Amino acid sequence: MQTPLLRSYPRMADLSETDVFKERAGLIMKLGSGFFADAYDLFIIDIVLAILDQLPASQGLGLTSGSRGLIACSTSLGAVIGMVFFGVLGDRVGRRAGILCTGTLVFLGSMASSLVMRTRSFPLAYQLCLTRFVLGFGIGGEYPLSAAMAAEKSQSEVRGRMVAAVFSMQGVGMIAAALVPLVVLSAGLSLELAWRLLLCFAVVPSGLSLYWRFGLEETSAFDQLQYSRSRESDVWSTLRSTIREHWTPLLGAALSWLLMDVTFYGTAEFKHEVADSLFAQKAGVAQVERDSWFALVVSVIALPGYVCACLFIDTVGRYRLQAVGFAMMTLFYLIMAASTRLGAALWVNLLIFSATFFWTNFGPNVTTYIIPSEIFPVASRTTCHGICAASGKIGAIVGAYFFPVVQSWSGLPFVMVVCAGIAALGLLCTVKLLPVCHIAMDTLSTAPASGLEMAPLSTVREWPGGKYTRLPSVGTAHEDAEFDPEGL
Repeated sequence: MQTPLLRSYPRMADLSETDVFKERAGLIMKLGSGFFADAYDLFIIDIVLAILDQLPASQGLGLTSGSRGLIACSTSLGAVIGMVFFGVLGDRVGRRAGILCTGTLVFLGSMASSLVMRTRSFPLAYQLCLTRFVLGFGIGGEYPLSAAMAAEKSQSEVRGRMVAAVFSMQGVGMIAAALVPLVVLSAGLSLELAWRLLLCFAVVPSGLSLYWRFGLEETSAFDQLQYSRSRESDVWSTLRSTIREHWTPLLGAALSWLLMDVTFYGTAEFKHEVADSLFAQKAGVAQVERDSWFALVVSVIALPGYVCACLFIDTVGRYRLQAVGFAMMTLFYLIMAASTRLGAALWVNLLIFSATFFWTNFGPNVTTYIIPSEIFPVASRTTCHGICAASGKIGAIVGAYFFPVVQSWSGLPFVMVVCAGIAALGLLCTVKLLPVCHIAMDTLSTAPASGLEMAPLSTVREWPGGKYTRLPSVGTAHEDAEFDPEGL
């Protein structure tokens, strides 16, 4: 078989962090807008449900505790299925085709959610469940596909910064989920129009993202895989080979993501109960505004965590950043438990609660997304990433469901102690199950899909001082070279 011609593109090793982000801003926006919509749609639903509770019975959804729970979890349930489905699809048909599908689903799901109609035959609540499930199905697929595209389209020296920048759009989406309700409610619009506008807002970024993505090209790593893949190759046999060779890091990546999301999404979607514990009780629209202000303050304080992760991920290293992040989360959850128990000042509790999100973002929230995009071979990369992401989303569902129950039984201080214990388990998983080393993606990317010979875990770049030590690859194309189809 003739080896494809290769062309080199400009190296970024000596560029500053700011220059790197400017150079690849287009790619960050194309891939990151999906995470903006993800965070916005996942966190806006609580505000929407609170507004619907204020509507007269004739205009509302007729919400019961059961239908309310279905609406709240339908997006997350769709995301779990979408992560696995599109993870497998991305390894079979390619990253570009998959990410166009997910972008379309997010766009259509966002629009359909805001256009549900009242009918007797199909209650509004169940329409909303269906449209939110479709939305979640698309959002779930964003995780493995955008991670793989960002990693495979980046050079090794800046790969962490690029993937982290894509994921950090989640932080912007969280701010939007708190800020947009304040703007809409202050405009004096009717509540009926307000909740529809809040759900429709995600149509704008998802629509722009879908339009931009049509200009994306397939990654060179997947193109080279397709060039060398035999007709008898099978995704499932490749996945079995990957799990057999890398079951320990796969388990470590999946468990650490699950434990992180239990605390992150559990406390994020638990903000209403936290606000009730910290602030004076309010009712009606005033309560919605209070919860939005609280979420905005927490999100703004936590946003620098994403920024710090982008700046230091390639110097500190993924493993160290995740371990330190879990350790600091454990510490601040314990401090929060003591602070609320002792009745500390409101501003003290608010800062401590925000600090838990800062260290989550400047740590495992970003690293659990990056690590699976780098430690598995290209032939099963999105499948394995989808498995890890799905385990994380299951943790999010568990946290969002059980934290309010635990709080009603034992109070907020005990919830914080539980979070500290979960974060400590995440630290243990990181230390015991994840490799301190970074597997060379150039070796993994060129592994054949049929009869896959896995790159041994000894083929690594260690992180002395957090920085890469480049090892020469034997008989493989340089990872920073682009595949040129015209050379075939």
